[in-house]
Amino acid sequence: MTNALDPVDALADLATPATSNGLIPVGAEPRIGSDDRNNHVVIDPSILYLGTPVLLISTLNADGSANLAPTSSSWFLDKTGVLGIGSRSHTIENLRRCGEVVLNFPSVDLVDAVDRLAGTTGSDPLPEYKQAMGFRSVKDKFALAGLTPQPSELVAPPRALEAPIQLEARVLDIHDVGDPDEHTRFNRS
Repeated sequence: MTNALDPVDALADLATPATSNGLIPVGAEPRIGSDDRNNHVVIDPSILYLGTPVLLISTLNADGSANLAPTSSSWFLDKTGVLGIGSRSHTIENLRRCGEVVLNFPSVDLVDAVDRLAGTTGSDPLPEYKQAMGFRSVKDKFALAGLTPQPSELVAPPRALEAPIQLEARVLDIHDVGDPDEHTRFNRS
């Protein structure tokens, strides 16, 4: 699922992304396989945010409450952003219905907040496929993450006060990519 966004404002001071190299292995625990020759450590994270800096996506649920979801699949060119979001996710349902979003860029200080959101969904009841993946349904994800929702200036979803960069945006288009019932799986050795 890709989503084209039109940023309508950038609220906050520029800050360092989640990490200097854009990698946050949330829940990463070292395991047997360390190689002392080059400080290489094999990890087996519960969820992997890799590539671009992690974003916390604020949207509005159908009942008007706020939803907050992490993603690491995004890129930006000029004033257009593209997000990769599962086509069956609660977040994409909110984006289709409301068409507005806040992209909260957490600093490295918010790694624990991002980690608390991993494996959660705003969907209630919990969809069977998410249940099989070990997800749990959470109504107030801002509270779970320990973040403070703040009113936005240009869109309806709230901003995360603690995130140093908050982009308020409107959805321009949504493109379905691939089969929503198939998941590409990689076997990490």
